[in-house]
Amino acid sequence: MPRQPDSALLRETMILFEVSQRRLLLGLGSLTPNRLLIVLMRKGALTPTDLVRITGLEKSWISRAVDGLVEEGFVQKAPSATDRRSVRLTLTDAGLAQAQRVDAALEDNSRSLLAALDTEQRRALIAALAPLRDVLKDRAP
Repeated sequence: MPRQPDSALLRETMILFEVSQRRLLLGLGSLTPNRLLIVLMRKGALTPTDLVRITGLEKSWISRAVDGLVEEGFVQKAPSATDRRSVRLTLTDAGLAQAQRVDAALEDNSRSLLAALDTEQRRALIAALAPLRDVLKDRAP
């Protein structure tokens, strides 16, 4: 199947954006733990299995990252009320503060990219991104 210019542009743009976000996250600490902090901040208490489903990361990566976050005092584990084999993960105050710092840096990065566009380009991009986001949400686990 020949490459389509539209799909190639979308893939290239998404890759470049992901790389810029990863570099930013790495500058604030480790990539995976920072991603998990953001997820926990946005979604609230979750199980490690929830994190696997939401992030698409392997269970072993989640486990190592969570252990590190617990050790750093960013996350606390509590037994699940519904499943004795599972734990619920929640942010501590320190974890929330770190998640907010990371989220603010990611927001600044996104704003600076949008600021590089003129008003009409920005409007067109936002108008196109909203339905694409909805398609991606519908396909998300």
